[in-house]
Amino acid sequence: MFSGKADRMAHALPCCRSKMTQESNKTSTVTCALKIAAGVALLAAGGLFISWTAHRVDRQMRAEIFLQAQMVAQAVDIRNVVALSGTEADLASRDYRRIKEQLTLIRQVAPKCRFIYLMGRSPDGKIFFFVDSEAAESADYSPPGQTYDEATKDDHQVFATGSGNMNGDPYKDRWGVWITALVPMLRPNTDRVLAVLGMDFNAETWKWDVATRTTLPAMPAAFLILLGVYILVFPCRVAWS
Repeated sequence: MFSGKADRMAHALPCCRSKMTQESNKTSTVTCALKIAAGVALLAAGGLFISWTAHRVDRQMRAEIFLQAQMVAQAVDIRNVVALSGTEADLASRDYRRIKEQLTLIRQVAPKCRFIYLMGRSPDGKIFFFVDSEAAESADYSPPGQTYDEATKDDHQVFATGSGNMNGDPYKDRWGVWITALVPMLRPNTDRVLAVLGMDFNAETWKWDVATRTTLPAMPAAFLILLGVYILVFPCRVAWS
């Protein structure tokens, strides 16, 4: 009789062990799945926070640059601009030389700004340069009256609406790829745009500046991403082994 019971118990034990192993495997699988979900959530949260921070930094930088461009425009005597013809005859003009000296000096104290210039628009809608901050011997110099064939819709919009802006996406012209602040300068006692002041910033340098200013506030997000990677990789290795 005892022998029969012992045989039945001996046969039952492997079955119990098998069920316990299956339950343990199910628990490990569920735990690992939860850890994967948590890791993915942390990675997503960290990535979204870094993206949001970079976007906020970009907006702040644009606001700072636009304010700087407005101050430069206010510093230029509008009477000097009125006196310009937008032709090479301006080269002999004291008003032209005065504005050019101002823009050149401002450019020197704002090293991240590559170009500062005044643009006009002819009756046929073509945009041209009145004056820029480049020396006459520079390969990047724009003489008065030079047509700006690559003018963007943002350039035309400022002339049309009288409202300044920071162009959205970087744009490319013959001189490079730029982020630009545009500020209208109105003809005295009217609401008509006489000229538009532009300040160009190298788009690649701009991206690096955004990344640099994003680094510190994004450090908590970086920690979340590292934690997500740890949760995804190391514990599941143990479970799967």
